[in-house]
Amino acid sequence: MMKHGKGLLMGFTLATVMAAAPTLANDDHSHGAADHANLKDERKALNLASSERAMILMEMRQFLNGIQIMTDALSRDDLKTVAQATKPLGNLATHDVPDSLKAKLPKEFKQLAFAVHSGFDQLAMDAESLGDTKHTQKQLGGILRNCVSCHSMFQIHAMPEKLK
Repeated sequence: MMKHGKGLLMGFTLATVMAAAPTLANDDHSHGAADHANLKDERKALNLASSERAMILMEMRQFLNGIQIMTDALSRDDLKTVAQATKPLGNLATHDVPDSLKAKLPKEFKQLAFAVHSGFDQLAMDAESLGDTKHTQKQLGGILRNCVSCHSMFQIHAMPEKLK
């Protein structure tokens, strides 16, 4: 009787998933070719000089590179490498940003950027002092939520540089 009950449960589960499949295929996360024709980028445009845009994009690539190193190190419980990869991404990196660029960035962008940099500082300290991989992974997830929020809110355009 037990085997028969498990078979019925598995059959019911499979039937439920198959019945839901057409609905799931048409949800907001569908990425069919027809969906792309009507997409509009609703993010706020940040119009910066091409050199300013390049600076921000370079910093984002540094974040991504650091996160790749951290993810690999976390898979090996190597929190020393995590801390080393994280330190250059913290608030010390913000000293290189010119005041003229800071003045152009909206408050929400700066808040998210500060949260990311501060998050990296805290992650580095905790990775060294606590040595808790799960805690560090949770912190990294929080940092990435800020990255996703920023990328969801903003796009960066390069404006032609004025001739001198």
